[in-house]
Amino acid sequence: MPQVRFPIDHLRGKALVALEEALEQSRLAPVRRTWALRFALAFLSNFAADRDPFDEYWMALVELAQPPRYSAVNVALNRIYRAVGVERDHALSLRFRSG
Repeated sequence: MPQVRFPIDHLRGKALVALEEALEQSRLAPVRRTWALRFALAFLSNFAADRDPFDEYWMALVELAQPPRYSAVNVALNRIYRAVGVERDHALSLRFRSG
């Protein structure tokens, strides 16, 4: 059996970091929905029974109005964390905010 190079929890954490980064980008403008974000959401959705938070996150990224955009992305991200069974580290989000 081949050795696992990246434990699944590590990969899940990296995907969540990508979503945190996009959340902070949503403060300034609608976020470009990249293939990388699409992959992160698809990967994370494998750990959840409900797909709704992932769809809500995806749609909220391109909301034109601010602050509803950031708020909607943030709410969806909180739901994603709960859906995948990971406690959200709010200090991580603050690190993106400071640059």
